[in-house]
Amino acid sequence: MATFKELFGDKYDPEMKLSDAEKLFEGKRLADLSSGEYVSKAKYDADTAALARLQAEAEP
Repeated sequence: MATFKELFGDKYDPEMKLSDAEKLFEGKRLADLSSGEYVSKAKYDADTAALARLQAEAEP
């Protein structure tokens, strides 16, 4: 698990308050990638397009 210092990088301040941390994460979505189930949107889109192409070719 990452530490606050690793998460915030150069914006880390040991005196920061919860409201300061919330502002840093505003508009961002966090995910736990430790399960290895992450797929980038670009790869997902490419694989979805390839599947659609193959399905169209397989239709009589």
